[in-house]
Amino acid sequence: MRRRIRIRLASLAAAALILSLPAAPAMASVPVPAGTAVGLKLLETLDSQQISQGASVHFAVAADVIVGRYVVIRAGTSVTGTATQVSRPGMYGNGTGSRVIIGSLTVAAADGTPLALQDLNINAGIKYTVAGEAGPSIPGAVFLFPIGFVSGAALYNGPLQIPAGSVVTTATGNDARVGVQ
Repeated sequence: MRRRIRIRLASLAAAALILSLPAAPAMASVPVPAGTAVGLKLLETLDSQQISQGASVHFAVAADVIVGRYVVIRAGTSVTGTATQVSRPGMYGNGTGSRVIIGSLTVAAADGTPLALQDLNINAGIKYTVAGEAGPSIPGAVFLFPIGFVSGAALYNGPLQIPAGSVVTTATGNDARVGVQ
């Protein structure tokens, strides 16, 4: 009989302890619209002369991304992308310049949900130039060739070098919902 009383008392004590614990905070679901800005800090120097198509590029989220009053992406979260297009510097007024497009960017939201990010188009600025165009006539081409050649060489679009620690901005690619507390 005493044993039954002890078991019942122990059961009542355990139940009282469980009921006295605070409830876990409820998770809210926050909409994260497509186009929400995300700052990414480069973790290594990005050099258009060294990088090749298919190479991995590593970033960390530069600052908390806040929607409403909730942190939906935490600062420091790792992000890795892939160089999908690499353009080398041009010469003689071709106007292309150095450019690296980084795609396949995905970041983990605060609740672990993967969020797709828009591709990054990193360039030194697209330059349109007509230097080096001699005109339609052969005499014009012969006369203006030295001028076009020299000025075209002066318009060399150098390599793109973005140092580690630089912050670039992209955005979320799709509407999503993130659980937050």
